[in-house]
Amino acid sequence: MTDNPPPRRRPSRAIVASDSRLLRDGLADALSRSIAIRVVASVADAYQARAAISDLEPDIVLLDIEMLDSLGLVGSIQAGARSSRIVAFTVSEIDEALARYIEAGIDACVTHRGSLNDLVTTVERVARGETNTSPKLAAS
Repeated sequence: MTDNPPPRRRPSRAIVASDSRLLRDGLADALSRSIAIRVVASVADAYQARAAISDLEPDIVLLDIEMLDSLGLVGSIQAGARSSRIVAFTVSEIDEALARYIEAGIDACVTHRGSLNDLVTTVERVARGETNTSPKLAAS
C-alpha cells in the first residue's frame, strides 16, 4: 500500500498595490520567491487596484496604506462580493492610523518595524486563512 501525498494547493494569487514603484517592484519580487504566492498584478493607485481586483479576483491584496485612497480601497473590497484578503503595510511611523484600517477590515498588517521576511510570512499566513495582526495593533 502506498501513501499518497496530500494534494498540492495552488499558489495564492496576489496583487501588490503601492504608489512607490521601488516598493511595488521589490515586494512583488520578494513574494514571487514564495511557492505559496503568485503575484498576478502590481498596481500604482487605488483606481488600478479596483480594476485589477475586479478582473483578476486575487486571493490577497498587499496594500501600501500610504497610497492615496487606500482606506477607501479597503472599504470597497469589503463592500464588494470579493473574497480577497487584505494585508496592509506601511514604511513610516503611523501606527495610530492602522486602527482605522483594522476597523475597516484588513486581515493583517506589517509596520515599518517588520522585515521583508515578516511581510512574506504574513502574506503566506493570511493566504492560509490565518490572521497576523500584532496584539498591540489589535488593542488599538
